[in-house]
Amino acid sequence: MILSFTLTMPIVKTWNGKWTGSDSLYVVCRPIRFTKNDADKYASIIGKSFYYRFSDGWVACVSVEEVNSSTARRLRRNSKGFCGYEWMVNSIINNGSIKVPVRKDSWCVK
Repeated sequence: MILSFTLTMPIVKTWNGKWTGSDSLYVVCRPIRFTKNDADKYASIIGKSFYYRFSDGWVACVSVEEVNSSTARRLRRNSKGFCGYEWMVNSIINNGSIKVPVRKDSWCVK
């Protein structure tokens, strides 16, 4: 199975209310290999959109779709990357939602 993750910014806090990247395609395609026990986990995210609100008021949306290999190639070819938000894709795959990753290299005393 191949899942495509498409990034949009439906709410932006700019002077003109527009995201400069809104005319571009931002997609990550990931091949997913799973056992029968994991099938429900991945089926539950297909066709859904996941939102993340940043502290500055911006909102990111990641939409998930199942695609075939030829569509995945086309999407990868036309994508402008994922703007450094691949952690959102990893979180959706691992948690079924977008959760901020915890940094393990923090400055606190160990």
